[in-house]
Amino acid sequence: MAGLQSAGMIPAIRSYVASGRLLLGICLGMQMLLDGSDEFGQTEGLGLIPGRVVAIDRMRANGTRAKLPSIGWAGLYPASPWEGSALGHLSPGAGV
Repeated sequence: MAGLQSAGMIPAIRSYVASGRLLLGICLGMQMLLDGSDEFGQTEGLGLIPGRVVAIDRMRANGTRAKLPSIGWAGLYPASPWEGSALGHLSPGAGV
């Protein structure tokens, strides 16, 4: 976010989204679309999607510590129906 701010890109991104065009954020890009992140201290996001990123709890239910970051493919499970979205062709649990 600091890099976007110093480059003067935040107004351009907000203007692009306000025009109705689609914007895709992947990984860090997705985090920046939210209101903010608590992952590495309090960071304000673009506020284009309501919500905050919170750090993943590294402690597993069995008492072992999870390796983070977890790099690889994982299944996707919708929080709401995907019909009509870019993910509409996927089945819940599908890896992408």
